[in-house]
Amino acid sequence: MRVGTLARDLVAEVIDDYFPDRSSLVRNALTSALTDTELLVQRGAMELIINHFKLDEGYARALWWDVVSHSHALSRSLSQLIDRLYRQEEWISLASAALLLITRREISLNRRLYAWFLGADESNREWFVQHGKAVVIGALRLLFAERERARYEREPPPMPPSPSPSPACTDRYTLESSTVQDATLPLRVVMALLNKAELGGEVIEPILVNIFQCFHATTKDQYPYSREVKHTILSLFEMLEPRIIWNSMAELFMEQLPKNEPMEALVLISDVIDLLPLDSVQTQQVHLPDLLCGLSNGAVVCISHSLRERERENGSEQTSE
Repeated sequence: MRVGTLARDLVAEVIDDYFPDRSSLVRNALTSALTDTELLVQRGAMELIINHFKLDEGYARALWWDVVSHSHALSRSLSQLIDRLYRQEEWISLASAALLLITRREISLNRRLYAWFLGADESNREWFVQHGKAVVIGALRLLFAERERARYEREPPPMPPSPSPSPACTDRYTLESSTVQDATLPLRVVMALLNKAELGGEVIEPILVNIFQCFHATTKDQYPYSREVKHTILSLFEMLEPRIIWNSMAELFMEQLPKNEPMEALVLISDVIDLLPLDSVQTQQVHLPDLLCGLSNGAVVCISHSLRERERENGSEQTSE
């Protein structure tokens, strides 16, 4: 009872005062270790994450459990407070740093990464769907968003040509220091996850729209490494069943209808169709007709909605008159 009281007082009265940024501090420390160039440091960071940051328990519960495990009087309020010590944003940020390890193609790192995402039983998809899927999807989307933001940051405004780049441009996201590896990084992470069916098979469909947007960005003028990005996306698509890609395009259009942004979806779909091979019998007789049918149904829904809105507006005007 005494241990429970001390832990409750410690969490409620001391932690907020002395460690107001505890979540971000821990996240930044782990991220720094995961991005270290030394393999042993990365292994140690993954071991720490596996043992104390389990996805099915929560960071704070695992961190503080040794303090309160000797007491059976852990109150509901203390339990709820512990669960709030680490937000979902921190989980996603930490997972995005961990996902980058997979590009090193190091067996020991991959084994630890899979153990964290999949739990003790790596073949248990239900565990991953319940505890890890949302974190991995969020982490992948964060990688794509950071890549796009980095592209804008490294695109300088129009300036007169200079004989040599400025030595002050040392940021890793500047145009001078960008590399093909940086441009294709999220795509290579996805391809590596596809080699692990328990992971890739569960997360690929929700992030296909991010891949479509990634390719659409390469169609813009002066996009760095557009050829390499296009080649990587083609290699990724070859790892997928065509049905998944074509169904995702139709779903994308339907999802954008309530947001009144169908044209943006159509632009993405047009770019992807230009990228895909269209000469197979299955594509011509199954996938293209199904996509056109889905787009037509979506257009009918959009037109019907617009007509109802117009009728409602006309009815309101007549009533006011």
